[in-house]
Amino acid sequence: MNNAAKNEGKDTPGQLSGTLRVLLVGNNPMFLGKLYQKLKALKNHTFIIDFSFDFKESLMKAFRLRPSVILVDDAVGKGVVRGFIDRINSDRRTRDIPITLLKTSNYRQVVTSGVQDFLLKENLSPERLYHSIMNAVKFKRTARLLKIARRKKERQISRWVKSIKEML
Repeated sequence: MNNAAKNEGKDTPGQLSGTLRVLLVGNNPMFLGKLYQKLKALKNHTFIIDFSFDFKESLMKAFRLRPSVILVDDAVGKGVVRGFIDRINSDRRTRDIPITLLKTSNYRQVVTSGVQDFLLKENLSPERLYHSIMNAVKFKRTARLLKIARRKKERQISRWVKSIKEML
């Protein structure tokens, strides 16, 4: 099922492109519908929203659609969430996709590795959801750019050391 929520308005400077692709992952259609409505309520931003209700379908959609961000409901189960996040972060096609975990409670232990942000479901507003999405996207983009810059510098240093060794 491919649903789009397109709203008229200007893009904010923090957006990577005019439209953000969001993949909502969970096992509760009512909750995912509420998230859809919260994103749709943001009149000045454009989203393409897709839903996924199981682990396998979520992975296929992440590989195929390359969403800007993935929002995962922790109610699907800790093991399922852990497996999904590990798989997304280990595949070269999807490791740059930020993941935000939507938590039911602050008291439950949840997956922390590979998740860019956490949001409590009970205090979720459209603005808070949008800011969390943008922060996750910016964080992943910055991490990717730093990794590229580090590799470039490592290659430069390696060449420099090699040339010094040849001179000696």
